[in-house]
Amino acid sequence: MIVALLAMLAPFSIDTYLPSFPDIALEFNTTPLYLQQTLSFYLLAFAGMTLVYGPLSDAFGRRVVILGAVAVYVGCSIGCAVAANDTGCC
Repeated sequence: MIVALLAMLAPFSIDTYLPSFPDIALEFNTTPLYLQQTLSFYLLAFAGMTLVYGPLSDAFGRRVVILGAVAVYVGCSIGCAVAANDTGCC
């Protein structure tokens, strides 16, 4: 059950992000090219972290690494949820 829930996190993150592309483009007044690059950077970081998590789980054990990664994910999600909408511009 836990492995299934963890495997669901990455697709859930992408599936909630992709449909909001038009709204993000309007909010930040940007082009589709820049939005596509954010997705590329997300996938690049996701792929790169698999190279980091492997040795970490060998050194510290899977449970510690998974709990730490989930804690960071939840903390960042909460930070995004409570972030101010004001951009601070004139």
